[in-house]
Amino acid sequence: MKSGLPTSDLYHEAIQNPRLVFTDQQLKTGTVVKDGFGLPEVAGGGFALTYRIKTPDVGKDFAVRVFHKESNEIANRYQHISNFLNSTRSPYFVGFEFQPEGILVQGTRFPVVRMEWVEGQTLGTVIDDNVGNSGRLMQLRTDICRLGEHLAQKRIAHGDLQIDNILVAKTGLKLVDYDGMFVPGMPFRQSSELGHRNFQHPERAEQHFDHALDRFSLILLDFSIELASACPAIYRKFNTGNNIIFTTADMQSPGSSEVFRSLFADATFKISAKRFADLCQTRFEKIPTPGDYFTGIWIPTVHLKSSAQHGSSRTYIGAYPIIDGMDYASALRRIGDQVELIGQITDVRMLFKRGRGGGRYAFINFGNWKGRITKIVIWPSHLHKFSPPPDASWIGKWVSVTGLLQPPYHNEKHGYTHISIEATKQGQIHEITESDARYRLGQQPIQPSKQSNRGILDGLTRVPPLPRAPAPPRPPSGASDPSTPNQKILDGLKKTSSPSPTSQGTTPSVPQSRPISIPQPRSPSVPVPTPLPKSVKSNGSNWGCLIIVFIFLLVLFLSSKK
Repeated sequence: MKSGLPTSDLYHEAIQNPRLVFTDQQLKTGTVVKDGFGLPEVAGGGFALTYRIKTPDVGKDFAVRVFHKESNEIANRYQHISNFLNSTRSPYFVGFEFQPEGILVQGTRFPVVRMEWVEGQTLGTVIDDNVGNSGRLMQLRTDICRLGEHLAQKRIAHGDLQIDNILVAKTGLKLVDYDGMFVPGMPFRQSSELGHRNFQHPERAEQHFDHALDRFSLILLDFSIELASACPAIYRKFNTGNNIIFTTADMQSPGSSEVFRSLFADATFKISAKRFADLCQTRFEKIPTPGDYFTGIWIPTVHLKSSAQHGSSRTYIGAYPIIDGMDYASALRRIGDQVELIGQITDVRMLFKRGRGGGRYAFINFGNWKGRITKIVIWPSHLHKFSPPPDASWIGKWVSVTGLLQPPYHNEKHGYTHISIEATKQGQIHEITESDARYRLGQQPIQPSKQSNRGILDGLTRVPPLPRAPAPPRPPSGASDPSTPNQKILDGLKKTSSPSPTSQGTTPSVPQSRPISIPQPRSPSVPVPTPLPKSVKSNGSNWGCLIIVFIFLLVLFLSSKK
């Protein structure tokens, strides 16, 4: 890949002329899908931007990914990925082609990835639409379990399994965004990306790059969807639009996490939450297969860290870079990036767009609209998802919004320039307090709660493990291999302890999450004394003997008198 990649605004300008800039003959006949400003509609993530190209002459649409950030040998990586997937037919991946010189930008050719466009909903949308629907979400868990089996069988890893990279189509689950994939035969020793932080183990680093990359993400997805099904209130409280239940901050410090505290207090999920907390603090290299985790073969050997171990104040840990909504210059430097924009709303404008695709839309401003500001845009196609819709009551409120920073839009007539984030779902925008906003922006520390989860967890070690809700069927092959060290430990425990009753059929109970010492057999040559029952007192038997002796002497005395 050439150095000096184009910026997102240069790609925006070029891609509006497909016939002139693409080398692919099918893409040349297409048109790019545009947003309400008349600019190309774009999705971002990692170091690539994705555009949708409609090609009526071909009879299908394409997703075109272009790269605006340097990546470690992306061309060679995609060549290996392409070769492997083309030789291994998989229902979870879509057809794609890496084109080393696919697009012309200012006289220089740069690579693109052309993928078949998949019609479907993102995993996040399906979960959000079915919160509390146990049947639909159980089926989703089953589908994800089978996806994990397939990846394990092929010894490949996607590298970024999360709510926006898994699509739910009519034909089943489909994976998109292959930038960080691992396939057998790759000569690379490092990952090109680390994935979405809210769906990755806290210890994941560049040196972790093999077929086991997705293990933690698969376990996290299953547990999170289970909670969304059984605990709608938990989901609605902790879902941010960029996660399901947990954030990277929760997983880095379960001992001071509010969501973990809520789960530890729940009679149904306190044991499984403790187990997942232990997994979050297990070394990355020790993450078990989903099969070992779900069947209870994996035995955690870590202790939960309390909030006291993290100092008197904490720094906010977000999934994306934090941008002050009033800092236009900082936003300008992050164009084309996924960010968390935090600010106080100064104005809300409801407008109407005429013509095709028209309707009511909203501008939510951080600053005077006549100048250079950042703002949130909700176009007509998405405004119906916001209930209630934004209005003047929003003015003065502090909010956090996550999304892709779009290239600046300049209006010559009114002389303003705006950088925007397009909100497509209600979960993208969250009202927060001013103190929380300043904490996230690093303007003031926040004191951690004096209540630590350590005490709650100490109590969990004194209660019997509860049966977990039914896990998805068919763990990956080899998950319960009796020859594994953990299985041998469990077999030994079964022989040296009496079975504990369960309340649900034959569902295996999850072992308690504390270090386990294996009992050693006693030597048969050493006698084991039997302790005297506490209800028997030795001085009572001595008094009985004295009474008998006294009666015997009395009888002898009376006989001698006769």
